[in-house]
Amino acid sequence: MISYNTSLDIIEELRSRLAAYVNENNREWCSSAVLIDKMEYQNAIHLTIVMERKYSVYISFVRQFLIWNFFHRPT
Repeated sequence: MISYNTSLDIIEELRSRLAAYVNENNREWCSSAVLIDKMEYQNAIHLTIVMERKYSVYISFVRQFLIWNFFHRPT
C-alpha cells in the first residue's frame, strides 16, 4: 500500500527496478509486473507485485505427479 499522493514516476521506477532485477537473474525469474489493485477513497493505493519463477510450473507438475503415484501405486 502506498500513499495516494505518490507520483506515477515512483511506481514506474519500482516497475523498472523489478524488471532489471528479473533480467539480471534470468536463470531463476522470467517476468514481473506492478499492478494497481485498488484505490481507497483518495487515501491509499494498493499495489499487487507479481514475480514469476521460471520453473515453478514444472516443479508443481512434478510434485503433483509424485503425490499421485504415491497414493495410486499398486498394492
